[in-house]
Amino acid sequence: MELLNFTNAKSRVLMNVENFSMNISLSNKTKKNALDEDLYNALAEMIEVANTSPDVKCIFIQGDDGIFSIGNSLDGLTETQEKNRLGQCTRRFLRSLVENKKPLLALVDGAAIGIGATLLFHCDVVIATKRAFFHTPFVDLNVTPEAASSVLGPRQLGYRNAFKLLVLGDKWRATKALEYGLIDEVVDSYDDAITEINNVKTKIIRKPLNALMASRALVRLPVDDMNAAMCREIFEFERCISAAPA
Repeated sequence: MELLNFTNAKSRVLMNVENFSMNISLSNKTKKNALDEDLYNALAEMIEVANTSPDVKCIFIQGDDGIFSIGNSLDGLTETQEKNRLGQCTRRFLRSLVENKKPLLALVDGAAIGIGATLLFHCDVVIATKRAFFHTPFVDLNVTPEAASSVLGPRQLGYRNAFKLLVLGDKWRATKALEYGLIDEVVDSYDDAITEINNVKTKIIRKPLNALMASRALVRLPVDDMNAAMCREIFEFERCISAAPA
């Protein structure tokens, strides 16, 4: 499976396809799996390739032991603020999440911050360990929520819980994230989480691909609605970073 934009991120993200699952592992623990433009580009390409491959029925993403992702890198945020514009690779990654047609699974062990948390709204199954926590400090950084979380958050969590997470920036431990509907299950350890993920994969790979994709699309928010929400989010994001905090 050839990936064209993988070179610059190769040491920080691993990918393999096994038993009809594309397995993506963020692997830059020293930077707490922060995402920059190279990583966004690589992740987007992986998702896009998975969607066109008959050898892939689901996509699985995880971080390192003890850290999922702290979200956008500080260098990336600084560059965005200087340009007053969201990077093209970031946009490509966000679009790949919205337009993904195959089941997306995630294992969260440790911190899931910013886009590390909001990408979970695009996942069909999220398993977390007890040490997982979720935090989206967008407003504190003088920006707005992204990744269509402005519509997926209220739909999945209810308006008030979405407000607490996405606007107030409340930090949720795994038990609260489970209670509010951000994740599906909390387990004791990483090994337990892998066991649960593998159980889900087994169910998925037994199903006919066309019916699987069609049924997933029927129960999801329509892609056009998510893209419209992202357009509004990007407009407000760029408006906020171009203005000094009040």
